[in-house]
Amino acid sequence: MFCAFAMLLIGSAPEPTLESDSARVTLIRSGNEWVEELYAKDAKGTFHLVLTSPTHPLLKSKESLAKTTLLSGVGSSGLFNTAPTFGFSDWHREGNSLVLTSMIDGWAVTKTLTLDKDQVRISLHADTKDLNPKIRYFLNTYAFVPDGKLFSKGGKPDTTWAPAIRPRADGVIGDHFFRSPAVVAQKGGLSAIILPDIDLLKEKRPIPTILDLDCKSGVVDAPLMSYGLCDYRLVGHVYFAQDASMIRPTPWSLDLGMTVMLGGDTPAHTAYEKASDYNWERYGSAYFNKVYPQARPFGEYAKECYPAALNEKETGGWFERSIDGQVCGGMASGWGRGDGWVSWQAWFNQLRSAWGMRWWGIRDHNADWVDKADKMLNLALAAPMNQGACPTTYQSKEGTWKGSLITPSADCYYDLTNIAWKGIWMLRWLDFPDCPRRAEIEKQVSEMAQCIMRAQNPDGSVPSWLTKDLKTVPILDRSAQTGLPIWFLGNYAQWRQKAGDDKIGLDKINGSVHRGADFLMKEVVDGQYYYDFETFFSCSPKECHQRAYTFNHEEMRDPHTLQAPQNTLCMQWTAEALRVAAKLDHQAGYMEGALKALDTMCLYQNVWPISYRPVAYTYGGFGVQNSDGEYNDARQAQFGETLCDFGAQLGRKDYFQRGVAATRGSLTLINDQLHASLGIYPNPNYPIGLQPENCGHGGGNEQDGRTGFDWGEGSGLASAALLIDKYGEGYSTKNWSVGIDGLVDEGGKFLRATAWDIQGGESSGGRAAMSLYRPAPAIGPALVDAKAAFDFSNPYLPGWKAEGTIIGWPTRSNRLNFNAAGLPFIGTCEDGHGSYDDELLGSFTSPLVRVAKQKLQMLVGGGSLEGTYVEVLDSHGHRLSIQRGKDNERMDERVIDLSSHVGETIQIRIVDREKGGWGHINVGNIRFTD
Repeated sequence: MFCAFAMLLIGSAPEPTLESDSARVTLIRSGNEWVEELYAKDAKGTFHLVLTSPTHPLLKSKESLAKTTLLSGVGSSGLFNTAPTFGFSDWHREGNSLVLTSMIDGWAVTKTLTLDKDQVRISLHADTKDLNPKIRYFLNTYAFVPDGKLFSKGGKPDTTWAPAIRPRADGVIGDHFFRSPAVVAQKGGLSAIILPDIDLLKEKRPIPTILDLDCKSGVVDAPLMSYGLCDYRLVGHVYFAQDASMIRPTPWSLDLGMTVMLGGDTPAHTAYEKASDYNWERYGSAYFNKVYPQARPFGEYAKECYPAALNEKETGGWFERSIDGQVCGGMASGWGRGDGWVSWQAWFNQLRSAWGMRWWGIRDHNADWVDKADKMLNLALAAPMNQGACPTTYQSKEGTWKGSLITPSADCYYDLTNIAWKGIWMLRWLDFPDCPRRAEIEKQVSEMAQCIMRAQNPDGSVPSWLTKDLKTVPILDRSAQTGLPIWFLGNYAQWRQKAGDDKIGLDKINGSVHRGADFLMKEVVDGQYYYDFETFFSCSPKECHQRAYTFNHEEMRDPHTLQAPQNTLCMQWTAEALRVAAKLDHQAGYMEGALKALDTMCLYQNVWPISYRPVAYTYGGFGVQNSDGEYNDARQAQFGETLCDFGAQLGRKDYFQRGVAATRGSLTLINDQLHASLGIYPNPNYPIGLQPENCGHGGGNEQDGRTGFDWGEGSGLASAALLIDKYGEGYSTKNWSVGIDGLVDEGGKFLRATAWDIQGGESSGGRAAMSLYRPAPAIGPALVDAKAAFDFSNPYLPGWKAEGTIIGWPTRSNRLNFNAAGLPFIGTCEDGHGSYDDELLGSFTSPLVRVAKQKLQMLVGGGSLEGTYVEVLDSHGHRLSIQRGKDNERMDERVIDLSSHVGETIQIRIVDREKGGWGHINVGNIRFTD
């Protein structure tokens, strides 16, 4: 519902304008079409032009006989070769909305704009009578023109954000990246954000979609912001491209929905924060209380995963050896795991995993887990120290140490970022009341801190790598990697403070923290220069333009999105470094910077279980960087605690929910019986209790590889332990509550959301005790009305699931007399181009439907081969009927007796597993009759 009271319709005549307290939408006549102007109001009450249609006269777009329409498109080197348009010829008003209409390329197009405060809700609908419709794209596009300024005349954005960079001229941002989809442009206080309607996308996605930001299109002198249906192909790791050859069949009806958010007084470099908040509030929070992907209590995962990792066949599992008189142990993980490597690195930190195993061992009275965790600590302490620097990888089969897991040049040896991460977890171990080897930990931590402070640059940055003789290596020596060492130093200062250490020593540490925080605020946050080792030296390599100890940021920007390459790890490090700096001296500016980093990171979190990514339930998980394709990457385990800590400190329920969702998501890819049966991870690719590091890495639906315990279940279980240790099974404030270990909050009472056996109890004062049982919510198909689902008049087949290479919607083909009774039907060889292809394979599975009458009737034709059929299944998946064609395209009537199943639920499945002649089936007009 939109707020009618916030709307003012200008003038007594029905003029094409909508106005609210924050924004205005105006239509103006330009040549033969109506074009849009979108305005934002500032604090003084002045309206400023922010967006226009690309064919607005302000843009003076070049003329072309081959006019680019937002349906068919022309050109090959990019999306557009002239200003794109729908050519709306008419408009009218419907209540509080403006409606634009046109006929274009045989499609009747309607665009509806509704204004609610600073948000313009936009819906587009297109219908055609073409029996075999095809499009290149169906896009809604705006030009960003702050205060009417063209890009070359002062209108270049100060800040942009997009889900991915797209450095190629033919590049697009495909919906593979739709974790928290938004494109953002901001100039001064003027900002524009386009946010796809995820709910609509989930139901109506006949072909892929793109969300694009192009500041170098060459067709108009302004950034173009686009969203809509548009196929793409994979080019490189991981980018997508589009060209004029990519014409795709579609249904006869198309729909798009989106929100445009306008700002007239947006604080500098912050518009993306509004996008992050919007997507969580509208989508992420709604999925939170479903609790999925968590399907068991966290402790049950520990009982399943730790034994599996300790006995992992691929790496040999657990190993032990004596070093300097101490029994040390570990599990190989990460790069080199086949050679027995163990690391204390930004991805593979075995000390973090060991902390989690020890915590669960203490809670579950498992002495073996505690013993093995302590031996992992012994291995971490065994690394030889060199004035506080230490190697961070142990090659167990050779019994040798490697300075750093990642060494971008031969002179790199010690990795200060990894040393800091190891130091943070040494400090965490000190929180165990019975922490072993406490004095040695304290000594090493102090030496590490002194080493980092000695290496710190005068501008406050901290180098990434040192040589063996402790000289700075000039690679990423002044980058966002500074965040992790500063976070460590801040934690070290807090620990020293609690211990009552001398003020002079603390002042020195605090000075280092503040210099580092100042560097991050000045050189990283507002420019969004989140460069770390993974940005340049991992699986999506790119040139690091750093010369003479400075970065050429402009050289590294994607010219189309104006985004620099960025990575989420150093966003977390920056947020935590600035947060701890703010705690040390209560500087509000540091906290503002921390939230900018955190909100940027949040735009990489999945706010929904992506409907077209069937490999796993993606909700809550994180991506990696703006040039890589991962879902559910193991880093989400590390991010969970950070988000919850920010939420608890600031009283922000959204952050706390995000943190819990990320922690639950860190266990999604475990091979677990419930995960398979509930569709959380239906086709596991590793043994029971183990998991890969992510999925979708290469830009598709693929399952991905395992890198071991520390970038998988070990890290996820550590995060679950951290949250329960700090906040209990559920966390409450005066104003809100959030369940953690499989709990939902209902009326001040925490309830179990999934079907495990737990006794009841109520929440109180920060921690929840036990909880009540309630049945598990279903991920599978919902019960629907039979007529709406089965007459095929809706091309999107609500509730049905299409799989394979077959066209995923009904056909209206008339190439033969199919006896379709005037209705669309499913034809598994109809290719959408008016012809047929018996090489197409796949299936359609209906939603559950209740049997309302005694008979089920349908039209069936096509082939009689064994692998082509339509079947009726009961609620347990048992077959009640199977029908095949008679090697005739013409469908004939079939009647199935369901008299003994009235009131029960059934499901219908249309299957084509055959190629070659008659390797298809036709099905239509399914209905219940007496």
